[in-house]
Amino acid sequence: MVEQARATLPRGDTYGGLSREERASDRRARISQAALELFAARSYDDVTVAEVCARAKVAKRYFYDHFTDREDLLLSVHRDQNDWLLAEVSAAAPKKPENLDALLRPMMTALVTMLDEHPDSARVIYVNAPRMELRRRGVLRKDAELIG
Repeated sequence: MVEQARATLPRGDTYGGLSREERASDRRARISQAALELFAARSYDDVTVAEVCARAKVAKRYFYDHFTDREDLLLSVHRDQNDWLLAEVSAAAPKKPENLDALLRPMMTALVTMLDEHPDSARVIYVNAPRMELRRRGVLRKDAELIG
């Protein structure tokens, strides 16, 4: 079925068996993954767009198709990682807990386990960059709402 859909695309819309949208999605994912690795390893100010593009194996022009600048990239990666973490913590919550301990214990265990198993994500979520302070406060509010 996918082959039929690709066969109906106008000439030039596929390359390597992928549509333009699939290639763009793949590039964005590679840029985000490269940024996650670099921001986890070094401070925000020490990571350049050129380094992210080199690690992601994409031309700089593709970077700007998806992100306005390095700060936009950091915010996007931070949001994606935090959403992933909160989804995992929420999934660990029992449906009908008997008490507060029965609710919080599995959620906190999931939180600590996820951060331990994914240290790059933990570093980006809790990144120490002045530009992230407002975002961090918003995340803390979101976390508090989840627990509330």
